[in-house]
Amino acid sequence: MYSEVQREIAIDEELDGLIDKFINVHLPKYRGCSKHTIKSYETAICQFLSWVSDIGGSISQESKSIGVLDFNRNQITEWLYFIEERGCCAATRNQRLAALRSFFLFVTDQNTAYMENYYSIERIRWKKTPTPSKDFLDEEELKCIMNCIEGRTDTAIKHYMLLCVLYESGARVHELINMRAENITHGKVSYIKILGKGQKFRNVYISTNISLLIKEYCRHFEIKRGYLFTNSSGKPLSEAGVNFIIKKYVNMAAEKMPSLYGKKVTAHTLRRSKATHMLQNNMNLVVIQHFLGHESLKTTEQYLDIGIRDMVNAVNISQTARYTTYQFWNDCYWREVSEEEQKQPLLC
Repeated sequence: MYSEVQREIAIDEELDGLIDKFINVHLPKYRGCSKHTIKSYETAICQFLSWVSDIGGSISQESKSIGVLDFNRNQITEWLYFIEERGCCAATRNQRLAALRSFFLFVTDQNTAYMENYYSIERIRWKKTPTPSKDFLDEEELKCIMNCIEGRTDTAIKHYMLLCVLYESGARVHELINMRAENITHGKVSYIKILGKGQKFRNVYISTNISLLIKEYCRHFEIKRGYLFTNSSGKPLSEAGVNFIIKKYVNMAAEKMPSLYGKKVTAHTLRRSKATHMLQNNMNLVVIQHFLGHESLKTTEQYLDIGIRDMVNAVNISQTARYTTYQFWNDCYWREVSEEEQKQPLLC
């Protein structure tokens, strides 16, 4: 992406070298960022450079090439307004700002002369974003979706196993599509070695039943090494491909279970569903944190939401207790209370 921008836009030598080092060395080697994160940062920088070029190039009167000082507070603020007018949501706008901030922090590490510029960029405020939906599937909804995968065709078997492994492992979608047969250990303790965010591995333990299903799946499709889930061309599935499969069966299940109509179900929904079911079954929050691969317990707390069924039960229990108390006071009001009853506590 950046190589294309280099050919189309005049960028001075210093800035060109900094961008190249940031994308190809700093992010992958020193920060350990995933390909997805690097691409996101690269996109933000390229979009900003294209915008600067479109509005007339560098602010410098001496050079027409775009330079380091074109990354300044005024121009970045104007660009952020521009992309919002073009339809970017506040979350995307904040992500683009974070990418430019990160890049310019790297620039100041290379040359402290640009420190004042960085501080001015850092003062650009984030925009408030709506709280993301925390939809999850209850157990009946999940069963309904899985039961919509009918037949014993190879496609049906692949789709069933994909949803099964996605839910049981609580994996992120990119972790799922990168799962490899050689990273799955079967035995008394079975687990999947998952490469997660920040290029860090974690072991996700799976039940004996899921382990047996995966072994049978690999035997059926003769998978000894390589990706667990592939498309018809033998290449790894894309994130869009995984969500397309999920959407297909969710739409089928919604015909039988109307509660699914109001939910946006994606691969991430299955991950949240697994974590929520673990919480409902009194699983320790720290265990859930490690299972999901969260570095901070606070992230796990924000990630989960108490189930509707739990809230309804809590309200019913509360209502029952309240009625019992009110009934007690009502009985006391209309009849004489014996000396023995007077000694008992008022609230049960």
